[in-house]
Amino acid sequence: MANLVIPRENIEGGDAVTAGIYQLRLDDFKPKFSKAKDSVNLNPVLKIVGTGNPDIDEKRIFFNMNTGFGPGLTDLVHAAGLEMARVGEDYAIPGKFDGPDDDPTKWVYGAKDGVTLKGKVLQAELVETPSLDDSGKPRVDSKGNVKMRNEIKVFFCVVSGCEVVHSKALCK
Repeated sequence: MANLVIPRENIEGGDAVTAGIYQLRLDDFKPKFSKAKDSVNLNPVLKIVGTGNPDIDEKRIFFNMNTGFGPGLTDLVHAAGLEMARVGEDYAIPGKFDGPDDDPTKWVYGAKDGVTLKGKVLQAELVETPSLDDSGKPRVDSKGNVKMRNEIKVFFCVVSGCEVVHSKALCK
C-alpha cells in the first residue's frame, strides 16, 4: 500500500485571510441536521473570488447557516440580491431542496421557478477569530501559535429599497 500523505492544511486547516471585505461565491449547500435534530444546518459552500490572488481565491469560508436563525438566512439571501420566498405566512430561501425529509445529507439544492442562490456572488466582511477546540480552548499550530480562522461578520444587502434591519455582527 502506498504511503498516504495528507497536506498540512487538511489537518490544521488553512491559514485565515486578512480581515476585510471580500466577494464570496455560493457554490452549493451541504445540509445536515443540527445536533438536537430540531433544525437543519444548511452549510453553504462559500468561496472567496475575485481577489486575483491564487492563494486566496477559491478558499472556503464557513458560515453556520441554520434554519433556526432567520436573520442570518435573510442576510445571506439579500446579499445575493434576492428576497426570501413567501410560503403562506412563512418564508423560505429561494430555490429548493429535493430529497428525503428524514435525511438532509441527501438533499440536493436547485432552482425553483428559475431562481437559485447557486453561483451568486455576495459581498461580506470577514474577521479573524481564534479557532477553538471542542472544549472551547484555542487551537495551536505545529509551532505553538494560536490558529486563527475566518468568520463572516456581516453580509452586505444589495436588495433595492430593502427595509430589513440586517445583522451587524453574525459572529461572536
